[in-house]
Amino acid sequence: MLTYKAGGPRGTGSIQRPELEAKQTPPAIAQSKSKLEVPELQKTSSDGRPRGFWSALWNSPVEIATQVAHAAQKKLPTAVCAVMLGAAVLTSGCAGLRGASLDMMPNALPTTTIELASPTGPTAGSTIVAPVQRTDPTELTAAVVRHSEVSSVAADIASKARRGYASSTVFLPGNNLKFQSWVHSYHTGEARQMNILKAPSDGVVRGTIVVNVSGHSSEATDFAKSNTYSVRIQLPDGTIVERSGIPRNVVTEGRLPADTPEYSTVIDVEYLYRSGATEVSAWPDGSGGVGGYVEGRLYYVHSHDAQWDVNKQFQKSRDHKAAHPEIRWGTPHESADLELHNVTPDPRPYTHYSNR
Repeated sequence: MLTYKAGGPRGTGSIQRPELEAKQTPPAIAQSKSKLEVPELQKTSSDGRPRGFWSALWNSPVEIATQVAHAAQKKLPTAVCAVMLGAAVLTSGCAGLRGASLDMMPNALPTTTIELASPTGPTAGSTIVAPVQRTDPTELTAAVVRHSEVSSVAADIASKARRGYASSTVFLPGNNLKFQSWVHSYHTGEARQMNILKAPSDGVVRGTIVVNVSGHSSEATDFAKSNTYSVRIQLPDGTIVERSGIPRNVVTEGRLPADTPEYSTVIDVEYLYRSGATEVSAWPDGSGGVGGYVEGRLYYVHSHDAQWDVNKQFQKSRDHKAAHPEIRWGTPHESADLELHNVTPDPRPYTHYSNR
């Protein structure tokens, strides 16, 4: 997470990263600590937190130096003072940091918070919290509460793969996030569209990608026994998070033999919610990727404050049909006419999945 605390001309900031978590020590308290008696060399307190010299190691080089001075005053063995001084030197590169303490996030990697010292000291004010985007979209900071249609979608596109359909991707936001999505016909060149209707409360979109094997191949059954998949998410600011080599569910769950055919695979993902359009895509490794089927493998997911205008797309559909009167639109002859005149299909949007 990234936390910024504002309130004064400079204020105090804190940056959270995986591994450690730090706590701010106001200057007034830091100064008073230099006057305290040396704590006992006891490793932990009753709540499991480090105390004494170990607390200094846990916190900052400034406090370590203070402990060294007190240790010298109490005439502790030279070896103890040397170890303590060495710790201060090793951590001296952390100038300006108030300290660090180990903490763990549930269902995630540890989180590091580095508190930056303010020349003017801590000030009161608002706190803005934003999580840090991980490089792997399948690395979750919290469990995904899946959309109710995930199982039926997985069964549906698995069935389509068996019947010869190309590999496609369905993205279903979870955790009761409100959304509406649309799809377009093959060969229109129009990607799938989705509007997020309300921002997630914690600033993270969590959901599920369902992707199937390429069924329009004689190797479909072999693919179902061996496929791995790629997921790629590009945020509005250009940040890309992706992972390749994602195994099938039968491999990760281990309940069935690894070569059991699996025609659709379910992948939970998350990414930071940002204003604008986020690209969400997935495909079988070794396939043509998004370029092989943009209508079925790429979503533009629009934030609540930058919605995709479905009415403009309907107007685009009307304009396209008006520009090609040679096509007998909406009749059994439409497909043959499109092929004969080399015209792209109607770009009309069709309502897909939603949670309103």
